Amino acid sequence: MGTSTGYDAPTTPQWSDLKSDITRLARDGKPNTEQSREVIRKYINSNGGSKNISQGKGVVSSNSAQRTASKISGFLFDVRQYGFEEALHRLNVKSYKGMNTLEFTLTLTDFLSESATSLDDADSRNALSRLMEELFNEAADVEELNSVLEQKLEEFDIEGILIKFFSYYLYEQFCRVFYERLVTRVGDIKAESFLSGIYDYIISEVHLLNSEDSLTSTDWGSIDLNETSSDILNRTLTIYGG
Repeated sequence: MGTSTGYDAPTTPQWSDLKSDITRLARDGKPNTEQSREVIRKYINSNGGSKNISQGKGVVSSNSAQRTASKISGFLFDVRQYGFEEALHRLNVKSYKGMNTLEFTLTLTDFLSESATSLDDADSRNALSRLMEELFNEAADVEELNSVLEQKLEEFDIEGILIKFFSYYLYEQFCRVFYERLVTRVGDIKAESFLSGIYDYIISEVHLLNSEDSLTSTDWGSIDLNETSSDILNRTLTIYGG
C-alpha cells in the first residue's frame, strides 16, 4: 500500500477533528464516494489548502513531489521533442536493452525520483512507482515501451500525466499520515478497507478529469518546470476541494 510507519500526524484542533472523523468512518470499513470526498477535502484544507501546499507552505511537506514532477515533465518533453531513445540518453539512462518492463520501470523510477532520505521522498517515490506501472502496464516487453509511452502522451498530454502523479502522491501522503493510527484504532483489515475507498475516490476523480479533456495547453519548451509543477499541484488539489 506504500505506507510508512512511525509518523505522528499534526495535533492542531483542525487536524484533531479530522483524525476523529477518519477514525469514526473507518470503523465502518470502506467509505462511500461522498464520505471520501469530504475526508480528502478536509485533509487538504487542514494541511494548509491547495495554494499553500503548492508553495511549499503546507503543514506536511510536498517539496519532494514537486521536484520529482519537474523531472517527469522534463523527461516527457524530451520524449515528445527528441524521441524515446534520446530522452533516456539525456536522463543518463545508458541502456535499457535486455531489461524486462519491470526492470525498466524500476530503473526509470530511480532516475526520476529523489533519494529516499525523508518520508516525503518515500511518498513521492511510491507515487512515481504507481505512475510508472500505469504508463507502461500495456507494454508486453521492453521493445513496446516507446510506442506505449507515445500513446499515453497523446492520450493525456504531459499535464494530464503530472495530475495523475500528484493524485497518486496525495493518496500516498494520506496513507503515511493516517495508516498507523488507523491500524491502532480499528485494526489492519478495516484500515486497509478504508484506505482502499479513499484510493478509489482519488483515482475516479482524476480519470473523470482526463476523460472530460479539460486540461489546458502548455508550451513545455518555454516554461519554468518548477513553477509549472507547483501550479499543476495547486490545480490537482483543487480538483479534490482544496
